[in-house]
Amino acid sequence: MHLLILVAVISVVCGTLLPFQNVCLLAGILAAVSVRVSSYRWLLLVVAVSSVWGSFYTSQRVALLLPEEISGERFKVAGCIAEPAMASPTLRSGQTVLRFVLSPQSVTFHGDPVATGDLRLSWYNPGVESFLAGDCIDAEVTLKRPRNIENDLAFDYELWLMREGVTATGYVRSLDFTQQLSRGSQSETRLSDNTKAWIDGLVFGKPDAFTPHQWRLVRNTGTLHVLVVSGLHVGMVAMVAFVLASALVRLLRVVGIRTGTYGHWIARMAAVAMTGGYVLVAGSGIALIRAWLLATLLMLLWGAARQIRFAQVLSLVMLVTLIADPLLWTSAGFLYSFVAVYALILLLEGRRNGVVGPWMVPQFAVMAGLAPVMMIWGQPLGVVHVIANTLIIPLISFCILPLSLLLSVYESEWADTAMQYLSDLFWQLQTLFNAWSLPAILPGAVWVLPWIALVLLWRSGLHWAHCALGLALFTLAAHELTDQTSKLWLFDVGQGQSLMVRDAGRTLVIDTGAAYSPDFSMASAVVIPWLEKSGAESLDLLVISHSDNDHAGGLDTLLAQYPAVVRLAGQPARHQAWHFQDCHERGLLALSDSVSLKFFSLPEALRRNDNDHSCVLQLNYYGRRVLIPGDITAQAEAALVDLYGDDLQSDVLVAAHHGSRTSSAEVWLDTVAPAEVWISSGYKNRYGHPHTEVLRRLKERNIRLFLTAESGFLSIDADGHRDCGRCGWVPWWR
Repeated sequence: MHLLILVAVISVVCGTLLPFQNVCLLAGILAAVSVRVSSYRWLLLVVAVSSVWGSFYTSQRVALLLPEEISGERFKVAGCIAEPAMASPTLRSGQTVLRFVLSPQSVTFHGDPVATGDLRLSWYNPGVESFLAGDCIDAEVTLKRPRNIENDLAFDYELWLMREGVTATGYVRSLDFTQQLSRGSQSETRLSDNTKAWIDGLVFGKPDAFTPHQWRLVRNTGTLHVLVVSGLHVGMVAMVAFVLASALVRLLRVVGIRTGTYGHWIARMAAVAMTGGYVLVAGSGIALIRAWLLATLLMLLWGAARQIRFAQVLSLVMLVTLIADPLLWTSAGFLYSFVAVYALILLLEGRRNGVVGPWMVPQFAVMAGLAPVMMIWGQPLGVVHVIANTLIIPLISFCILPLSLLLSVYESEWADTAMQYLSDLFWQLQTLFNAWSLPAILPGAVWVLPWIALVLLWRSGLHWAHCALGLALFTLAAHELTDQTSKLWLFDVGQGQSLMVRDAGRTLVIDTGAAYSPDFSMASAVVIPWLEKSGAESLDLLVISHSDNDHAGGLDTLLAQYPAVVRLAGQPARHQAWHFQDCHERGLLALSDSVSLKFFSLPEALRRNDNDHSCVLQLNYYGRRVLIPGDITAQAEAALVDLYGDDLQSDVLVAAHHGSRTSSAEVWLDTVAPAEVWISSGYKNRYGHPHTEVLRRLKERNIRLFLTAESGFLSIDADGHRDCGRCGWVPWWR
């Protein structure tokens, strides 16, 4: 039975990766074969049915996505707000934005109805400060099909939206209320701000309960999972509920009320009911429902614990979860929770761990099991992560979470005081762990096999201390080997620009991409994960071409986590807090023996606007010249041609101003004479970049064109091998 369950799980996953027609053909073949092969009949039928369901579910989700041919057009929509939303400032001067999810009742394009799911919309400079769930509107909006930025990172924005039922994104052009709920005054509370943050975050599952800085701290220490309402919290609630109910049953017996053989069942059902209530209050997310289902099964099967294998129960829960949502396997929470529990069952079952073992072995088991998952999801793994989890998980489980639950239903001064103390302790530990500079295994599939071998050695009987020593040596080796990689990247950051060079353990970043709110930027979503993935501990050189948001929006976020030794900018006065030097006053600058930068300065009198203040630099990367002119205009291009002439010749040109018609003039292209032009621009962006006139000039000169909007990230290595985000296999729904 266990084998059939695991086969069904794998088949559902594989089904989501294949088009529905192909899966139906394969299922028909398997069904026909099963008639002839009686010994494997059930196995083949399970594969056929499970894969068909996975593919059918995915195809139904894809069918609701906005059709490509009308993506980027204007639509009339009517519907109601799905969840509360607050307006927040953007980093664009004088603008605020209200981002919300709309459950549409009707969507029309030129009067014709369009079938869609939920819409994720932005309203710039909105007429209200907030939306309440249940507010209803009529609006004119611009919609486009969701599209992931491709940077070889684990998080898939397009797939996440599809799982959430969001089938189009866009922005509001005009809006009228058809129903606006009353904004009543908020209930007062005597609790401190720290306590309210923990209650909102751990009990009610609000992601904005903690600041972006706090999220960065826990992510860096590998303890982010403790702040996300998950199976850990559900399990804790179940345990507390069972203990309290058991105590109540014993109290009833003491006072003479007999419960007979039903006492244990009363405690178990109380735990199931209380945990279910917690799941409802915390938002009823699929991860919480999954954890509640697992807790319920364990409670029901507790009495038969000697006859069942808990790994089999866990596999059954996994199958039920995937039947409900076959695409859930792509989420980090699904993998983290199931792999962690599997690791505990696999590595602790039937083992004696001595005195130290009960404290160290569970942590080692979980970290050993989660290591491949953490690497796949771009999370470095090292000694500091093991130490942090060893201390932080008990602090959350046995102190902060129970107090948060208590204070959510009963305000107590002593509990509030205790919570403030524990909160300070939690963040002080996080700050301490962030300050430690210990080697880590960097993300990458190449390290998965050694980890699996280490786990198998422990399973075969090797002492945990020997495995821990092997882990330390392996971490050092992996850290040193990965540090020597060399590559040049132009990231896919939508309508913006960001490049990175990594060579001989040194790192250069040119521009950061845009920031869309104080909580989200392309620096946090793309640049910083790549710095972590490549093993950088700091920046040796940072260049900010000019101050526009699409080039410098993520500057504060980046420097807060990765200090830069040398900082150059085209408009240093705009970044006084970070003490930038003027790039127009620099000539040659070396990053390493094989990588150098040459700056072409434009006379100050010709820098007529922000764009013409851009740093213009030529990157010499292992003999290949890459010219990066920022957002300069055609007038600045002509002036540079007059000043520097043939010195501007390059193998690769990163088109100025994202391919705008105000740049990439004919005289510029003829002088630079690139074999390739790379353009960093957003998919169906509202500016129309790259402009058709620029594309015509490139075609006339037989210059090879690469667009990040089409190819994803672009990169070359020291040997000249090129790679891109969409060059290899991509899921069929894209």
